[in-house]
Amino acid sequence: MLSQAFYFDTRIKPRQEKLKDDLIVQDRGNSVWTKTPSHKAISNGCLACKTGTWMCIYVGNKCNVACDYCSQGSSEEKNIRIDNEQATRFMPIKDLRCLIENQATLITGISYSGGEPLLYLPKIKEIATFVYTHYPKVYQWLYTNGVLLNDETLRILAGLNIQEIRVHLGATEFSDEVIDKMKLAVKYIKHVNVETPSVPAAKEHLIKRGIIHLLQDIGIYQINLAELMIQCPLNNQYVGDAEIYSYCSQSFTVTSPTYSREITYDIMEYAIKSDLDIIINDCSNQAKSWQQIMCKKNNVRIRC
Repeated sequence: MLSQAFYFDTRIKPRQEKLKDDLIVQDRGNSVWTKTPSHKAISNGCLACKTGTWMCIYVGNKCNVACDYCSQGSSEEKNIRIDNEQATRFMPIKDLRCLIENQATLITGISYSGGEPLLYLPKIKEIATFVYTHYPKVYQWLYTNGVLLNDETLRILAGLNIQEIRVHLGATEFSDEVIDKMKLAVKYIKHVNVETPSVPAAKEHLIKRGIIHLLQDIGIYQINLAELMIQCPLNNQYVGDAEIYSYCSQSFTVTSPTYSREITYDIMEYAIKSDLDIIINDCSNQAKSWQQIMCKKNNVRIRC
């Protein structure tokens, strides 16, 4: 296992130095994303994350796909967990409303996650209506694998003032069906983005299959590439014998395969050289740690 310092100094910092003229680096080096020809600004959802003014609402446990690398466990494990129609995974909805009221002056963004949140659309409607009615300036976004997106669902989400959808394309192996649903989504939602773990399949599909060009053509604004975390025993079997390193911060300690963040920089470099007008965001362990540090500083509860 490599040390954090050795990994950063020998693998990541040289990549950042090579691409420095085409990167935006902020937050003491913890936030990194690519510049674009049209000078796009990073998503308001990511900005809320990086400033520690973000609340993530986990509306339920269940999921309708099975990702080998999922840090929440297998689909079987998630789908046997009990859900409460009047609660998120962490608290009753009535308590969540009180929490939002208490933190309304602190938060700029609220997101909806799961499991697969679109399996819980009634909960999202109840919570998002409350947020939009009382705090219309709060930026709302949704994480989804995209399978359940359709005209009706997208009209509902747009009506709830959900301004961004992040599609985990890796969950369906970058399926044509979900990409077609993203083409539909851009008609309703201002920012349709991709957020997917940075694993070999992502590089295979985005670069070798050329899907990154298709995503730009259909109007995808940004791609967030999440560094893969090993959560033993939930997903360590996915990593197998791959080289790993240990990441340790004041927020958390985790191990990750070294290939994950290196793939992020491979995709960044490809996007830069191809002059693509799509932001590639390095959603690394460092970025996640910074988010948690800032939320703690601002006294904002992230997981709700």
